[in-house]
Amino acid sequence: MHDPESPRTLPVSWYSDPAVLEAERRTVLAAGPQYVGSVPMVPEHGWFRTVPQRDHGEVLVREGERVRLVSNVCLHRGFLMTKGRGRKKAIVCPMHRWSYDLAGGLLKAPHYPETPCLHLPRRDLQDWNGILFAGGQDVAGELAPLSGLGLDLDVRNYVLEATEEEEQPFNWKIPIEVLLENYHAPYIHPGFTRFADPATWLGNDGAFDSELLMFQVMRPHPDFAHNPASRAFEEWQRAILELTGGQPPRFAAVIALYRHNTIIEWWPFTFQVTTYVPRSPGVTLMTREFCFDPRALVAMPEYPELARAAWYETQRQDEEAHASLQVGRALAHRRDPHALTGYEVYQSPMEDSVQLFHSMLIRDVSPHLAVPGRAGAARAGALP
Repeated sequence: MHDPESPRTLPVSWYSDPAVLEAERRTVLAAGPQYVGSVPMVPEHGWFRTVPQRDHGEVLVREGERVRLVSNVCLHRGFLMTKGRGRKKAIVCPMHRWSYDLAGGLLKAPHYPETPCLHLPRRDLQDWNGILFAGGQDVAGELAPLSGLGLDLDVRNYVLEATEEEEQPFNWKIPIEVLLENYHAPYIHPGFTRFADPATWLGNDGAFDSELLMFQVMRPHPDFAHNPASRAFEEWQRAILELTGGQPPRFAAVIALYRHNTIIEWWPFTFQVTTYVPRSPGVTLMTREFCFDPRALVAMPEYPELARAAWYETQRQDEEAHASLQVGRALAHRRDPHALTGYEVYQSPMEDSVQLFHSMLIRDVSPHLAVPGRAGAARAGALP
């Protein structure tokens, strides 16, 4: 019989309690790779892009061939200097016109007899295939399983087409859980289900799971030229075939979760990154960037519109599920504060990745919620 002090799924309280979120921030989220952007955001000298995941307090800046991550807070009085994306010769504080070069060095301090010798704080970056991280992990080593696929995943020459930044009404773990399981896909994603090989959903075909990196390589559907379940997907699939000379693409998608709230996706001629950063237990900042292969843009200027129309069809369906899961778990918590998140037995293989994600959270977060003198509380992930 299953030990009630060692649940195989999370307590519902973990989706609403501030103490749990604080423990998650100190543990699994603090150990993240700190995705800050990609090379396509700053394609040429002088381009900049502030980092929404860091509350725009840091900015990617390109100087020549080098991309730096520099503080966006003026050293004079702490003013947030810029926001968004653009191109500049220097970073200038709007309040007192202190100006900095692209490496963060102070150039000018108006009405000071001498310009102070100051430099904006900056952090080193790790560049993996054009994807930029500011954490201390060995990114290349941890993403080696992706490098070993033999696929062209380099996006340095891609073109940034769109960015998003939105606060969404659910706990940060919910979209991660939905991403990691294929159980729901045939039921709420008819178009997407006809985009990839059926073995993707029923057999977890092409899946790789570790505690740091989870991904799935999805093969194209055997009848890739047709998608009777979705007009948007069918138009995108036909566009892909036109670009590939009528041959199915090498993969329908490669979708990866990296430490544990950064989602990296490659689709035919398309690349995107989505992050989920918690603001509170029930509010999450979502950021997303869409980039496209320049060869596709030249051959078919409407390609980004077709790709995003199909992708958003699936995303809208997922976001409805995210909101319903948040509401349902809140209701379950109201009925029973000690309840677990649904049925404790995971469907295998379609929920294997979710089980691994939950097991990692229970192991790493629970000890920070333990009540002295109650050894079972840590094992169960119970709250004080």
